Amino acid sequence: MTMDEMSKLFTLENIGKSNAKFDRQKLLSFNTTGCASASQVRLTGAMRQYLEVNPVSTLNNATDAQLGEIIAMKPGFRTFREIDEASRFMLLKDAEIVHAPDAVEKVLKKNNNEGVMSLMELKPLLEALAEWTHDSIESAVKAYCDSKQLGLGKVAQPIRVAVSGGTISPPIFHALAFIGKDATLARITRCLSTV
Repeated sequence: MTMDEMSKLFTLENIGKSNAKFDRQKLLSFNTTGCASASQVRLTGAMRQYLEVNPVSTLNNATDAQLGEIIAMKPGFRTFREIDEASRFMLLKDAEIVHAPDAVEKVLKKNNNEGVMSLMELKPLLEALAEWTHDSIESAVKAYCDSKQLGLGKVAQPIRVAVSGGTISPPIFHALAFIGKDATLARITRCLSTV
């Protein structure tokens, strides 16, 4: 309801006698619904307001167009903090990526360095891509998965750890397209040299 509709429908007779209850989950649900129906311009402006009180976020360095792209990568988000925490890595310098030790152990080194091997084999395939788009990256990675008879998760997670430092990010092919070919390859190379 709009504020006008709520004010017209409000009456003292309809106020319940029990104490008011604050339901954070319901509030987050309302926020998710509201954000899903908001325009891109409104969301970008609201994200800027969030960033004003979070000056340490690297997303402060994003243009409005980049912020719009980042927001669009996470449909169904509940709070701007979720977007910020999952996306900060995309605007870091390649050398500033810190690989979480638990992510390295769980994703890259598990099963006799299975994740490391995937990265080593994928790197030249990604280098050979003439076009660096979501679709071309996804096609190359899926072709690799098919050739090795691996599920996408077994390959996407090592890439995610290499480029973001952790196991949470926006959809990986969108993220790789956003950060660019040079940064993606530099981060994979650096990850392989440090694990």
